[in-house]
Amino acid sequence: MTLSAQSCTRQLRLLGSLTKRRQSARLHICQVGWMDHCTQTERGDPKSKEWSEPESDRYVETGRLSSRLEGDTMSGSEAIFSRLKEDHDKHRALLDRLLETEGDSSEREELFTELTKELKGHAAAEEQAVYSTMLRKPETTDDTRHSVAEHHEIDEMLNDLAATDMSSGAWLQKFKSFEHRYRHHIEEEEEDHFPEFAKHLSENDEKQMAEVFARRKSSEKADAEVTPEKKGEAKE
Repeated sequence: MTLSAQSCTRQLRLLGSLTKRRQSARLHICQVGWMDHCTQTERGDPKSKEWSEPESDRYVETGRLSSRLEGDTMSGSEAIFSRLKEDHDKHRALLDRLLETEGDSSEREELFTELTKELKGHAAAEEQAVYSTMLRKPETTDDTRHSVAEHHEIDEMLNDLAATDMSSGAWLQKFKSFEHRYRHHIEEEEEDHFPEFAKHLSENDEKQMAEVFARRKSSEKADAEVTPEKKGEAKE
């Protein structure tokens, strides 16, 4: 069956569930194919009749079109949330290593310092890059406020740990409680909040978020400090 403009239109209607970017790419392919078909017909190319719609469909069905599109530069939202998850994986590894330490060893002290600076730097950059944007969107305001409140709680727990004798059983008990709390926080972000946030981001939002996080993370981590402060003594 010869490819016609009507066939192109029918194919494009099936793309309602695709992103505008992929839909645009498919339209371009369809338009180029139609122009090629017209050129071949004008020249009397005997192969023009063989340029059929099924062949075009097979190209899509084999996944080659999808591969080309998915091989493009990662979108802003995918980039920013993948970057945040990379940090989360690093945090999980640090938590695991700290659980294996004992007493007030230099290893425990060094790992705790690294964890503290990493978490505080991550949280500050995340709030500037992601949460500042999501707070402006009514659909995600509640989830964003919830995450910011958890950041404050996590910060207090880190400071309380820093004020506790590392050689004591109390420190290990507090650390295990902290570890459980922090893992819950990042799992909730990854499984619930990030997918929901991504639904409400414009292309400009995505670009800005990725740029701000990349710029702020290293700076915030460098400025972060281990601040010994008992939980009940935290400043308002």
